[in-house]
Amino acid sequence: MALVTACGGGGNSTVPASQNKSVTKALTSFSIVTPNAQGIINEASKLITVSITESVDVKKLVAQFSTTGVSVKIGEITQITGTTINDFSRPVNYTVVAEDGSTETYRVEVIVLAKSSKKSITTFSFPDYQTSAVIDESKKIISATLPANANLTSLKTRFETNGIDVNVNGVKQVSDVSLNDFSGPVSYKVTAEDGTSQLYIVLISRVVLSPAKEISSFSIPSLGVSGTIDNDMSTISVLVPANTDVSQLTPKFVATGVVVSVNNVPQQSEKNIQNFTKELKYVVTAEDGSSRTYTVSVSGPSSITLQSDAGDYIGGGRSYAYDKSNTLLSISANGASLSVKVNGDEYWDANLVLPNTFTKFVEGTYTGFVRYPFNSSSIGGFTWYGEGRGCNNSTTNVVIKNVRYIGNDLSYIDLKFDQYCENGTSSLHGAIVYNKFDSTKIKGPVNPIPDNLWKPAQTKIPATGNYVFLQSDVGDYIGGGREYIYQGATDRIQIIDGSSIRVITGGWDASFMRMNSLPQLTVGYYPDLKRYPFHNPAKGGLNWSGNGRGCNQLTGWFAVDKVKYVNNALNELELRFEQHCEGWSAALRGKIYWSAQNASSPQIKALTMREELELAKTRAMLIRPVSKK
Repeated sequence: MALVTACGGGGNSTVPASQNKSVTKALTSFSIVTPNAQGIINEASKLITVSITESVDVKKLVAQFSTTGVSVKIGEITQITGTTINDFSRPVNYTVVAEDGSTETYRVEVIVLAKSSKKSITTFSFPDYQTSAVIDESKKIISATLPANANLTSLKTRFETNGIDVNVNGVKQVSDVSLNDFSGPVSYKVTAEDGTSQLYIVLISRVVLSPAKEISSFSIPSLGVSGTIDNDMSTISVLVPANTDVSQLTPKFVATGVVVSVNNVPQQSEKNIQNFTKELKYVVTAEDGSSRTYTVSVSGPSSITLQSDAGDYIGGGRSYAYDKSNTLLSISANGASLSVKVNGDEYWDANLVLPNTFTKFVEGTYTGFVRYPFNSSSIGGFTWYGEGRGCNNSTTNVVIKNVRYIGNDLSYIDLKFDQYCENGTSSLHGAIVYNKFDSTKIKGPVNPIPDNLWKPAQTKIPATGNYVFLQSDVGDYIGGGREYIYQGATDRIQIIDGSSIRVITGGWDASFMRMNSLPQLTVGYYPDLKRYPFHNPAKGGLNWSGNGRGCNQLTGWFAVDKVKYVNNALNELELRFEQHCEGWSAALRGKIYWSAQNASSPQIKALTMREELELAKTRAMLIRPVSKK
């Protein structure tokens, strides 16, 4: 043992020379250069295994290694990494020499494996479109659908394979690099380590863009109303309540297109606020780029209002209001002419025609119209008349505020007029609104029946059988202030079930007319009635007359407590009514109970229309002269 002695610091020490040299002697990496094969080092057993799959001469292999020692030897031959050739046909011992001269031996075994026959494409995609293909391994077909705007003639692919080579028409393919034309089928050839190969057929299609561009629903949730969509005419009509402010509404809609826009501004359902005082064009664009324009109209119901100045002969200084819930309104257009009929509490007719330079209605102000039909065609004409009153000569100014058409058909008009009779200064002011899509129905009778309506005392009416009970106030012209009772057992009570229910007994002839919206009389309260047959058909009418007495004008109500039909024939009726003549407070009230089971004679057949008219004439003869009371 060599000793190194050093002096100084007042002391002596002796250290072996070998203690200053490294003892490390490991192989930290090991591989075969050609073919490139990485070794697996088991440090515990000092065994290095290298698996080679290619057919090579294992007697002439070059190893590449790294070590912590100062040299590596096989036997006495020093090994140079990446240079020295050795025979690995059998295990080879590599001796690693440390700096201190100590050694470690590693056993290296080169294993020649059979070549792989794997030759599959395991993943395939188009990174530029972030689209993965579907691989049908059984059929060796790879398919994908790309966006409609994809350029199929130059597509880059990303793929993984367990083979050693992929080519298309002899051109080696590099994932994420190679470009190919996929406008037709493309064959990918995959070669395995063992030299075998197989083909994959790649089929690419583009998305077929939908031409769908329909609005399938349109509504205004804040108003609880939905639009009527006419896909043939590409129109949407939304009926809103009268006097609704339509300048700031948020519609809800469902569309099949990819974008809906108004004035080139994309729209979102229940997001965008719109001003519907005029028609709006909603453009729906489909996936394929085609578009469809819907004309959206939001408007109120049909209505007519009249305000008559003091001194105006036609309106009598009164106000009137009509809509389809309480009046039969008929408004029709033909070119630039408009015809109006009101059949309600009053009867009116009107006609408007623009100058012959117009073929349809146009928004604007028109002045100096003379009485229709005596107007010059170049000037235009207007007339409003009814209730037995009309102008001999008239001048009218008309303002058409809003007008809309679907094709050539008038769908909406909002106009105002001021009519002056006989060159006077008093005017009949009117407003006409027509909405083709106004589906307002006439209101039915009130049900349940109000409790505060007149009922006869139970002691006044029979407990059984058919009967008619009348109670007349003092001052009532028809009943003369008396009470009457007619019973089926002793009196003839006839019921005629026609367009109205007609009651005949004791010299009386009465009619109770249902609302024209009802096919038959139904249970309920029928208020605000006038004399039949000059009543408002939207409300119904009544008339109790006879024994030489009848009303010129009357107001009243009736309430149907019970009604039953068998095979569309009246079978049972329980009805109360109240009638006032000529606006007097004195009333005639009555109650009727009739059942076919109790009737001594069958009900009379329904009257024909001609018979109804004859009945009206007969009743007119009963009318007494009007006197105020």
